[in-house]
Amino acid sequence: GWVGVWQVGTDIVWPTQPQGIEVPYYEYDLLTADDNAAYQTWNFAYNMIENANSIIYNVENPTGEALNIAEDDRKKISAEARFFRGYAYNLLATLYGGVPLVTDPLSEPKTDFVRAPIEDINALIEEDLMYASQNLPQIDNTPEESRVSRYAANQLFAEFYLRIGQA
Repeated sequence: GWVGVWQVGTDIVWPTQPQGIEVPYYEYDLLTADDNAAYQTWNFAYNMIENANSIIYNVENPTGEALNIAEDDRKKISAEARFFRGYAYNLLATLYGGVPLVTDPLSEPKTDFVRAPIEDINALIEEDLMYASQNLPQIDNTPEESRVSRYAANQLFAEFYLRIGQA
């Protein structure tokens, strides 16, 4: 299915029984603009971006109980959200180039999105990953095994620099 989309049709995977959303990725004449895998990827990334934007906004503009969160902890929370926003935008930029750039949480429906230049997308990714790599905990200091650390941010930073040709 969806995971296979990333490798189907390459020298890594070649299915013997065509089925599912990966079919257009090895039968290219079936690939269309309303492809289900592309839709799922777009939806996944922009949901992650919206969630990250909400977290970043609320951590940087605390009210109520959030005022009791220590500054160090707020930086870590923002760093984790920025990591995931950078991850989502890097995925979108890799697949589509320039995409709509959304950096604030949406409070009402919006239908007039336009593509931002890839340079603007890359600048946000770089800014987010720089913040994340400086403010996320070391791997042995993460609160739980499954939480993101600065090494994950550094890895994503490396992928980002390879994509933009600054290896």
